[in-house]
Amino acid sequence: KTDLDQSDADDSHNESHPRLELSTPHSMDHSLLRPVSPMLLAKGKSDSNPNLLSQSMPHSHGLHSQHILSVDMFTKEQLNDLFNLAQTMRVYVLKDRPLDHILRGKLMASIFYEVSTRTSSSFSAAMQRLGGRVVQVDESSSSVKKGETLEDTVAVMAGYADVV
Repeated sequence: KTDLDQSDADDSHNESHPRLELSTPHSMDHSLLRPVSPMLLAKGKSDSNPNLLSQSMPHSHGLHSQHILSVDMFTKEQLNDLFNLAQTMRVYVLKDRPLDHILRGKLMASIFYEVSTRTSSSFSAAMQRLGGRVVQVDESSSSVKKGETLEDTVAVMAGYADVV
């Protein structure tokens, strides 16, 4: 689920900071990507500008409240917008600028049934860097072990968390 829309009523108290809810597809076609220079993103913007991040974000992308299941769901323009945003966030991290306002108060349920240290750690680190919290669910503590379907487990977790 991806939400880069700044007009969400839940965030009306903090309109200068966009909301993000992210999950990634399992595989990506990297042939669509272009490298983006941090200098391009920062052109005309200064470090003292508190709206640097929100200025670089797309406003109309058609992904609001959508479940992302495949890279095929994205247009080339949407992918470029997402990767430009990722590059802007990378610059923020490198400059020790805070990003923890973006997902403050949001909860991610992280469910991995196969060991994937790098993937689970990167999801968790990203969520926490953006101000969110993470609940880790593994196979040994899941009701799937007792016969519940994966679909039911995900549906239940989706009721508790903002993103699964």
